[in-house]
Amino acid sequence: MAYKIKQSVKSPRFQFWTLRPSCMPTSAASSLRVILMKRISLTQGQFAIVDDKLFDQLNKFGWYAYWNEHTKTFYAVRHGKKKNRNQYTIYMAREILGLRYGDKRQGDHINHNTLDNRISNLRVVTQNQNQWNRKNPKGYCWDESIKKYMARIRLNGKSIYLGHFCTPEEAHRMYLNAKKLYHKIQSV
Repeated sequence: MAYKIKQSVKSPRFQFWTLRPSCMPTSAASSLRVILMKRISLTQGQFAIVDDKLFDQLNKFGWYAYWNEHTKTFYAVRHGKKKNRNQYTIYMAREILGLRYGDKRQGDHINHNTLDNRISNLRVVTQNQNQWNRKNPKGYCWDESIKKYMARIRLNGKSIYLGHFCTPEEAHRMYLNAKKLYHKIQSV
């Protein structure tokens, strides 16, 4: 059975969505509205999506939008202070996952939307696991010396050579096959 999802009401703090089977008339679907999330306003016209039960706890802080030049995405962040009064940056995803300052593990956004901080979209991973989950992992580069595409994959900090190929598609396919073999992300 197919479902249609449409945003039916939009307000600064809540988003209401209507979920109805395709065969159900629109008038009958009005009783199916559910609050799925709340939004926390950030700077630069951005907002973070959080679970309803975490909204009050998180909204008491002054969160702002931080543009990460490396990942080309915004993150919801705030400042914290250490005992020696030095400031440090706290990412909302890490706060929700309970990852404190100094913890080497990372918070991963499963759907790649770094402002979607719902618990169902977050997981704790190692740095290696987070690299495996990149949005566009290519796994190949142009080798000028032999005029072919070289495929490789990283495993435990070491680069594994997968071969040279005539097209980027072949090199990428080899990388994806190796990724299936070597990189099995497990939720922690």
